[in-house]
Amino acid sequence: MEPIRTSSSVPAVAASRRSAKRTRKPGGAARGSSRPRSSTLAGGDGGRRCQPCTACCDGWLRIEIAGIAVFPGSPCPHSTGNGCDDYIHRPRSCVRFECGWRMQGSPLPGWMKPNQSGVIVLFAKRRWMGRPVDVAVPVGPRIPPRALAWLKAFAEQHQRPLLYTEQSLSDGRCDASQQVLAHGPPAFREQVAAWQARGEPLW
Repeated sequence: MEPIRTSSSVPAVAASRRSAKRTRKPGGAARGSSRPRSSTLAGGDGGRRCQPCTACCDGWLRIEIAGIAVFPGSPCPHSTGNGCDDYIHRPRSCVRFECGWRMQGSPLPGWMKPNQSGVIVLFAKRRWMGRPVDVAVPVGPRIPPRALAWLKAFAEQHQRPLLYTEQSLSDGRCDASQQVLAHGPPAFREQVAAWQARGEPLW
């Protein structure tokens, strides 16, 4: 399933390689493997911790905090680079934000932590023909090949269409716009183009 490339300025999201020893785990892929596990959203580690990852605060997800736009090159004003300076009183939308790597039952392997894999995954951000549609946002200009290959294989294996973005560059630096790409059946790619033509938020 080849993705379509559609250029778009993505609306703000509500504030909302390293090698590993390949050892076989019962019922799953080899540790360190790029292959997705056979489960969909079962078996993740609910005890995963954010630190030292701060990707969701660093502007890769376009958010707005107290009227201040956050985007690549302009991180959240509460970000210290190591966390949040007002975590206890963070906005409700931040409280409700669910990182796909940290969520209970996440199928993402350990190496897919955003600061390590270069991608933030948001599961089931909308539905299409009864199927959940997942979203992937790069931590950097592009999703690295290993992570993108894993996500596409997962999408195909579990029939979960995928939307993913690439940062637009201006003078070699990420600017405030993105390109959205769709990976899934031709009918899904056509639907994404139709959503964009109507100016509908994709998630």
